[in-house]
Amino acid sequence: MSESARPTTPSRTGITERLKNLIRRPTVDCGTTHERIGIRPVANEIEAQEVWLLLAEQIAHPANRPRPQVIRYDDGTLRPTLIGAWSKNGLIGAAFVEPDEIAAQDFARFGDHDAAQIIRSHVAILEGIAVIPERRREGVGLKIKLFCDAWAAQHHAKVILGIPTNMAARRLNEKAGHTVLEANVGLVMQITDKYNTPISHPVAMCRTQDDGFSAWAWRILSKTTGAAIHIGEYGPIPVKGGADEQSGQVRWLDSTGATGLDVLRGIICRLIHSLV
Repeated sequence: MSESARPTTPSRTGITERLKNLIRRPTVDCGTTHERIGIRPVANEIEAQEVWLLLAEQIAHPANRPRPQVIRYDDGTLRPTLIGAWSKNGLIGAAFVEPDEIAAQDFARFGDHDAAQIIRSHVAILEGIAVIPERRREGVGLKIKLFCDAWAAQHHAKVILGIPTNMAARRLNEKAGHTVLEANVGLVMQITDKYNTPISHPVAMCRTQDDGFSAWAWRILSKTTGAAIHIGEYGPIPVKGGADEQSGQVRWLDSTGATGLDVLRGIICRLIHSLV
């Protein structure tokens, strides 16, 4: 059809297909024209040990804790999980995703036990990504990052966090659609009910710069119409219109709470599923 041609009225099938294309969840492209890369959770002890060793070689903290157990049966809950990326020649990348248990414990210390359980069930943290040296600068890390986001969302995570520790990791997070906070501010989370009323204390998590650059990164994976997780930043925040900075302030940035547009999108999605 030429650019000047007037389109005809679309059929019901055409409308359905267009709507499906608009809201269809993007998939992670795990292959190239020259090589296919398989990214998935580890399936056995041998794979788990191989992934854990690669992570320990490049990231300091995995070596200081027990290796997560291999998940034999995936029931859809968010649990500590090792992810591997394999080419035809073997393992080329690794990642470790788990519930943010440290943040959950921080909420529990305030007596916010319901909020702590929400964090355990719906906030994932990517503890690290490792890529073998000879396969760096090929986009492997970005593919792993996007896979981890999709995997966490499939396991009921509403938010995924990360901790970039160098500028390359910061750029990777930004390419994957994550918001990276400045190194001198902390990440804040607070739980509210469906009416946006706080039902927990705000909990701030700060990063020290004692061992070099370290910052928080986050991404909202999905929205909810019930209890919501609010994300903010705490620390030196520039005052609008001035050069001074104020400390001790929380600036709220985003929330998993569904807006009217999110609710409408959900209704359209359910309508499409009923038509096909």
